[in-house]
Amino acid sequence: MRPVPADGSFVLIAAAATLACAAFAWNEHRLIEAKSHWPKTPGVIGRAGAEPFLLGYRPSLEYAYVAGGQRRAGQQVLRPGWFGSKQALDGFITRHAIGAAIDVHVDPSDPGSSWVSAGADYSGWWPFSSALGVFLASICLLLTLAFATAYVAKKRELEKLARRRR
Repeated sequence: MRPVPADGSFVLIAAAATLACAAFAWNEHRLIEAKSHWPKTPGVIGRAGAEPFLLGYRPSLEYAYVAGGQRRAGQQVLRPGWFGSKQALDGFITRHAIGAAIDVHVDPSDPGSSWVSAGADYSGWWPFSSALGVFLASICLLLTLAFATAYVAKKRELEKLARRRR
């Protein structure tokens, strides 16, 4: 039986994926932070809904607002997975009923571009936390393989000693 190689290359791949996801999360955080400083204007919710997505739901909002002297429409698909249960999703939809007032952040350089903080946008940190979990799991796997390799090598050494004694 050949020992399992434990060179750790998959840990390096997992570390690279973690760093890439961290960069993505940081960029998302910066974008949302910048949008949150755009001027606010009152808006009205036209529709709140969701569709199943992976282990949760992907909520979305449609809304109307006035900017630059024109009535405009906006749509925002919020981060998936925030609502793991149907009850939490129903609460979101109830809080964002048709006709409810909402603050709309409008891009000063492009009034047709808008953003709504609807309480379901958590700044893109989910990719980083997911990648961190994969990275930690890969370290556990590396340690398991390292101990398995050491165990197999020690077992072979003991078998050789036992054969020599016969």
